[in-house]
Amino acid sequence: MPSLPALGLTPPDLVAAMHDHGVALESGAARRVLAELISHGRDDLSEMKRPIQAPLRLLLEATLDRARPEIVDRVVDPTDDSVRYLFQLADGAVVEAVRIPLHVMGRFSVCLSSQVGCAMRCDFCATGR
Repeated sequence: MPSLPALGLTPPDLVAAMHDHGVALESGAARRVLAELISHGRDDLSEMKRPIQAPLRLLLEATLDRARPEIVDRVVDPTDDSVRYLFQLADGAVVEAVRIPLHVMGRFSVCLSSQVGCAMRCDFCATGR
């Protein structure tokens, strides 16, 4: 059963985890694997642009938990067109993200709670409550 949450790993974390399994993984390969999973949203590592060897790929697929947070609510604020997202994490906790439109058309800022129960208490965010 997968034990490492891929979305919470850094390349050095992944190198260390593979070392613990007796496998040498170069830092560059760890960055590529995480980029494929996180930035490109791939679940199947066999579809990587620069493939990795099958034994390593199978170990990574067996070890990494590739679950993504589930969007449980999405609310558009009609007054400013901000969009609030409520995400449920694998452990059942929820965090919020807010997409805030900027004064330049098509440009946005994003506030993403980095913890459950954020203490910042921003007016536009429900996570702090």
